[in-house]
Amino acid sequence: ERQELRQLVESTARSIQARADRSAEEREQLRQAMLRLTEVQTGMAQWLNSVDEDRPTILGRLMNIETKIDRILEQKEREDDS
Repeated sequence: ERQELRQLVESTARSIQARADRSAEEREQLRQAMLRLTEVQTGMAQWLNSVDEDRPTILGRLMNIETKIDRILEQKEREDDS
């Protein structure tokens, strides 16, 4: 009976250790996934910030184009009136 009890205790100890090892691996995988998610979120925030920073530049260029078109149209109207 002592031998069986010892085997049972050893088997249980190995099982507990295996579960603890798997749990540690899973925690590390979860930590790595969280780090990657944080990097992705940071990258997306930087990208959105970049887009927001470019927006005034794009709008400024569009306004310049609109102004040039207006000037061309005005010049064309003056020529047609002449």
